[in-house]
Amino acid sequence: MGTTLKKLVDSKGLVTNNRSLFSMILFMGLSIKKLLLKDRNWLAYRQYYGDSLRDVEVSSINQVLSCRHYARGHAHFICTNKPCTHEKRVQFTCKNRACSSCGRAATDRWIEQQKVLLPPAPWQHVTLTMPSVLWPFFKSDRRLISEVTRIAGKLFKKIAAKKGVTPGVFMAIHTFGRSMN
Repeated sequence: MGTTLKKLVDSKGLVTNNRSLFSMILFMGLSIKKLLLKDRNWLAYRQYYGDSLRDVEVSSINQVLSCRHYARGHAHFICTNKPCTHEKRVQFTCKNRACSSCGRAATDRWIEQQKVLLPPAPWQHVTLTMPSVLWPFFKSDRRLISEVTRIAGKLFKKIAAKKGVTPGVFMAIHTFGRSMN
């Protein structure tokens, strides 16, 4: 594991403190791509966990690593003023939600769309977490994650109905971090 992450990783290779990891990333000004490349972290992680990584995870990371790289292709712009020789090449992005740049842009666009759709109202933010003893079940059958979300939504509606309230329920699933990577 690269020196950047050594202090945050326990003897089993699991990040010991996600808050510290994210604080470190923000403090260092690192994007996900830079963090993966720094000290060869992605290579070390892949060597250590290679057999347990799903194809979609490897593909996603490879997309992030190739974001804004000429290998993805680029658009070539040339100034229309004849005496000017100015030209610019803009590399294509990966458009992957895990990418610090592309995912952030997609999230910002999505949030703006939701603001238009949803009425202004007081809200309550509720975070549900999964006990670590259950993680292996969700890792082996990812469809269970959708089931938990569906059940939680029904539960919130049932509780609200008892109070004579009709809630607007919005859920976002975060499967990153710890062993749910």
